[in-house]
Amino acid sequence: MYLGYLASGSGSVNASKIASGLDKIMNEIKSGTSMQDAVKKYTKYQTLSDFENNFGNDAAGFVHNLVTAVGSGSGGLVSGLTTSKGFLPDKNLNVSLFELNTASEGVTNAYPSDHPVYAGGTKLGTGPAGPKGGGGTLNIQIGANANQLMAIYIDSMSTGVLGVLGVNVTSFQDAQDAIESVHMAIDIVSHQRAKLGAYENRLNYAISNLDNSSENLQAAESKIRDLDVAEEMVQFSASQILLQSGQSMLAQANQNSNGILSLLR
Repeated sequence: MYLGYLASGSGSVNASKIASGLDKIMNEIKSGTSMQDAVKKYTKYQTLSDFENNFGNDAAGFVHNLVTAVGSGSGGLVSGLTTSKGFLPDKNLNVSLFELNTASEGVTNAYPSDHPVYAGGTKLGTGPAGPKGGGGTLNIQIGANANQLMAIYIDSMSTGVLGVLGVNVTSFQDAQDAIESVHMAIDIVSHQRAKLGAYENRLNYAISNLDNSSENLQAAESKIRDLDVAEEMVQFSASQILLQSGQSMLAQANQNSNGILSLLR
């Protein structure tokens, strides 16, 4: 909810604003944008690490407003609502159980089914939260010049992040929730595989382009070497002609001297 609150750009805590913010984040992710880039685009944080490290302090005002809205019952996101047990992270992103004793629908249901709410890496109400997982960005040099890079962001695919750690199927409802969690995990993994496939295609294109550049460079070098050899051959031929001309002139001079001597005899 806090991420939706930040992404909405509004200072008020209400359902429409938070849902709007979450819609922005989820639509970015659906379009192929990484979670880190989506957070950077719609919040003041540059990386997920910044968001996580500052969550404890920056979210205090939001939690205060949320609790106030619940207590007043007017205009708050969870006013008059009933939720099953969910998970609330503290400032260190450790997760603990909380429960709202209200009357009707759960906080999770305030959003469309394709925009599930997660906390600590697990969908609310589906099981114990798993360990916090983090992806990483890999910068690959794909060109001959400086800063010709391709950034590859790989999301964490641990069971905790996917929300399938410690899945419970001991009851009918738990089994239904587990099925939904597994389906969602499959969708997330499929989406990540699609991103990896796109990265692979881009890398293959970069490899092909570099191969062509290397071949063209070798061809250019070969032509330059051929020109250098041709120039040297021209100079060699000129030197040979000059040498032969000098030898011929010297032989002619010697022949004339011999002719004069023979006449004197």
